Amino acid sequence: MNIQERVLTTLKPLVASKGFGDKAVQGLATNLSAGLTEESTDEDINTAINGAMPLFDIMQSENTRYVNEWKKKNPTPTNPNPNPAQTPNPTTPEPTGSEKVIAELAKKVDLLLQQNSQLSLKQKWDKLAEANGITNEFLINKCQPQTEEDFDIAIEELKNFNKDFVKHTANEKSPGKPNTGGVTLPEASKTLTATGKQVLASLQAQNELIKNK
Repeated sequence: MNIQERVLTTLKPLVASKGFGDKAVQGLATNLSAGLTEESTDEDINTAINGAMPLFDIMQSENTRYVNEWKKKNPTPTNPNPNPAQTPNPTTPEPTGSEKVIAELAKKVDLLLQQNSQLSLKQKWDKLAEANGITNEFLINKCQPQTEEDFDIAIEELKNFNKDFVKHTANEKSPGKPNTGGVTLPEASKTLTATGKQVLASLQAQNELIKNK
């Protein structure tokens, strides 16, 4: 280390309690090292610092006096609002436009899924039938599948059977054509489920009763 660095290293801990900033301490070290040489010993450095200590004390006293006077001339203003409004924590901005619509739909879907999980198999089937405009309780009960996985196939069969019942009802109410023809039933095929075939058999029996009246 050169002489200035040696003086600075020795000086820092000695003036640490006097409140001098880094730049002030570096300036003091520069001034002290001006009266020393690279050949100066540690004892020479300590002697120079100790000789300047009274000056450092005066500097500290002057700094303290200056700060106190400045505080008197520039008092801290009383806070008119002891409870200033807190800046709210940044949050995720509210969605707008299409994002808001999608967010609302997502909430509705979540709610429907939650409600759906609490319904029994029959309640789910009844709601599915109602959503397809089917209100015939006999058909709805007869076509109800055993598991929810069969809903897709069963609802198609239910819609076909319901369509035939609607046609038959309209036929019966047609002027001058009471009880004609019965209900046109779909052919039994491999596409019908076991439940569908049972419903078809029941309808065929009812159809025969209608024809024989």
